[in-house]
Amino acid sequence: MGAVLRGLNNPDLGWAKTDNLSLGIDMGFWKNRLNISFNYYNNITRDLLTNYDLAPSTGFDSQTMNSGELQNKGFDLSVNVIAFQNIQQQFYWTIGANANHNKNKIRKISDFLRKINEAQLASRKAPLPTLQEGYSTTTLFTVPSLGIDPVTGREVYLTREGKKTFTWNPVDKVPVGDTNPDLSGTINTSVNWKDFSCALIFTYRFGGIVYNQTLVDKLENSSIARNLDRRAMNSRWEKEGDVTRYKKFVLGGDETPQSTRFIMNDNELKLSSLNIGYRMRNDNFAFLRRLNIDVLSLNFTTNDLLRLSTIRMERGLSYPFARSYTLSMSILFK
Repeated sequence: MGAVLRGLNNPDLGWAKTDNLSLGIDMGFWKNRLNISFNYYNNITRDLLTNYDLAPSTGFDSQTMNSGELQNKGFDLSVNVIAFQNIQQQFYWTIGANANHNKNKIRKISDFLRKINEAQLASRKAPLPTLQEGYSTTTLFTVPSLGIDPVTGREVYLTREGKKTFTWNPVDKVPVGDTNPDLSGTINTSVNWKDFSCALIFTYRFGGIVYNQTLVDKLENSSIARNLDRRAMNSRWEKEGDVTRYKKFVLGGDETPQSTRFIMNDNELKLSSLNIGYRMRNDNFAFLRRLNIDVLSLNFTTNDLLRLSTIRMERGLSYPFARSYTLSMSILFK
């Protein structure tokens, strides 16, 4: 009988502990034509468990350690209303919406995490997740940018002391926002009239930020040997006095480092689903009775029909935005 060691022993490892606080209320008005559900939560986890990569010379890939303390709080709100109903005419219109708000804050981190943060804060490329006490796990830290100097075509940075400089320095990085949205959720509505039905579902998110890597790769650090953004040719600085968003082109120059120039608000509204249906009954259609069919239902569904966003960027390794259309039919025989 053999045994395999799965991890390196850590005698200081302890159990993670979580204190949970949750308050909720459900309300109904006007014979439940309006229903509201609200839930608030505030959770604090101490002695978080994290796997850290180890050097191959140890013989193990990673070791589990207690890494700190995290507070996670927010609320969930759901509202559903029967906007209109006429039982005699068999007409019903319903509207529903939900909203989610979640924010976390790092209350304490281990010394090991502090060392990892030092390496990540020195990075010139896209902002990496940086865990610092007092901020969320999704806060972005980068160097403030004042834009492109019209005289030289170079990017102007702002130091921690409030001075202008052409030199990028990682010590000038500051928190610039959170990639986690302030509010996200769905909005849905449905209309039913006799045997017709129509339903729409919208999804939204507002209040977050994103680092637009597309602008960096396809415009600032573009190469004629690869795909280019059209703005690489007509939106760059070219001569003294040009007021542009993008720096001058320097053959063989240094790659553009990260800065707030590429931080954008990430707001999105999307029509996620549209469904239209019609149900045919045999008491209304003679051909159904001849075929011994009780109910024949037709449904048309489309997904991702509309998307409105404050940014335009490539999807990277994610699937591209694509609409889908589905036509279905179901038959219920007697």
